[in-house]
Amino acid sequence: MKLQEINYTATDGARAVIDRIARTEDIRLSPDRRRLAIAGFARNQIALLDIDIRGVGASSTIALNSGQIISSDNLKRPHGIDFIGNRHLAVANREGDLVVFELPPTGNGNADLLPVFVRPSRKAPKLGLPGSVRVITSGPDSAKLLVCNNATNKVTEHELALNDRITLTGERELLNRWVELPDGLALSPDHRWLAISNHDAHNIAIFDLAATPLNADAPPVAILRQIHYPHGLHFSADGKRLFAADAGTPYIRSFHCPDGTWHGVFNPECNLRSMDDETFLKGNTNPEEGGPKGIELDRQSGLLIVTSEHQPLSFFDSSLINGANEPAPATDLDYELRVMATQKAKVDHLTSSSSWRLTAPLRSATTAWRRFRKSQR
Repeated sequence: MKLQEINYTATDGARAVIDRIARTEDIRLSPDRRRLAIAGFARNQIALLDIDIRGVGASSTIALNSGQIISSDNLKRPHGIDFIGNRHLAVANREGDLVVFELPPTGNGNADLLPVFVRPSRKAPKLGLPGSVRVITSGPDSAKLLVCNNATNKVTEHELALNDRITLTGERELLNRWVELPDGLALSPDHRWLAISNHDAHNIAIFDLAATPLNADAPPVAILRQIHYPHGLHFSADGKRLFAADAGTPYIRSFHCPDGTWHGVFNPECNLRSMDDETFLKGNTNPEEGGPKGIELDRQSGLLIVTSEHQPLSFFDSSLINGANEPAPATDLDYELRVMATQKAKVDHLTSSSSWRLTAPLRSATTAWRRFRKSQR
């Protein structure tokens, strides 16, 4: 199914920011719907756009009225972003720390910022390559953040006090056993369901936050499959759909749970094409890249907002998406978990071997060389 794209207008300042952003990883709309942030992974920047969305669905009008490039010495491969209220932005840096910035007033140009909060990734418990972040609760005096740790296959929870300065008041490891290179996460509108993208397991795991307190070994209550490399995620306004960016394809996968109770195994209700073949192939330099990365849903207008390296900003009407897929029998969930456990045991055995440790410098040098070559294009 091809999504209906909604065109937008942009001032010269906003257009210049979009044209400069290069490879992107995440995209978020502020709670007041007035600002749009895009994580510029390759150039260590954040694109910040002043946005005005009016109307609903296909009749929506979108205007980008100004744009800024946010830079900082504390932006090191920014991979995940989320707003804390309307004035602060949390950033998970793949090669750095978890940081929070106070955003400048709207306008055009460049802004070099110092963070108002830094949670060092090497401090125990370690944040192994923090990749994605979501604010799951936010009030005038406090906020709670979830962070995906790619290198350690963990999801951690961090509580912040928002006073004259932002301080860390508590943190814990939330999930571990059923997480395999977590690349994105989403929370349902009622805060009951937590969805995690498992890049290496090629699935999405959903956890029930209302059932029992989560711990490192807590199993998921649902597995969403038939997705190659899940990345950005977002629940619909009623919590009965989950949209998932499939980074290794030109598609967004739409999963549907008719009663909103995510238990069992789900296949996509439909595959939503978000880009043409030419755009996809520009970025498809390996099986994991080329497709959509960050995904946001403006629940008021029903617009899906999508970002990727060669299509940095697109808007689509989600109101026409419908399907009636039914979850597989509940017994399939046990099978999926056994498969995950077996695969993870094999990977753990490989990565603990002496040959894996001996070849680590070569793998690191190869990765650095590929990144350098890509930066010269």
